[in-house]
Amino acid sequence: LQCLEDLPDDVTVTQDICFPSTNRIINDLRVIIKRTGINNVFIGSDTEPPLTELKEGLGPNVEIYYMKPHGPQLDVIIFELSDHFIGSCVSSLTAFATRARNIRGDPTSFWGLISD
Repeated sequence: LQCLEDLPDDVTVTQDICFPSTNRIINDLRVIIKRTGINNVFIGSDTEPPLTELKEGLGPNVEIYYMKPHGPQLDVIIFELSDHFIGSCVSSLTAFATRARNIRGDPTSFWGLISD
């Protein structure tokens, strides 16, 4: 998996990595927002994201965008071109975006693997 390549051998895929909770997503986003100063977040998901909770958890200075109806091809393009991308370790769409981003040296992170 693209997210475990550079980690110790004893790190395994967990529920938090595969299906991060809303709290995990908010905490991971807060870390990346603090590091980068990014204040626009695009959510690409094949399920309805918890937009209200995300907006409350991230505060008024962060704009959250979600495309409805969901368009996976457009999601991948946005993932590839974003300033910073956070994806699901086990997602094939994340794999596509991560490969393209790695070629350009663009930063990529993975839910459940972001440390403070």
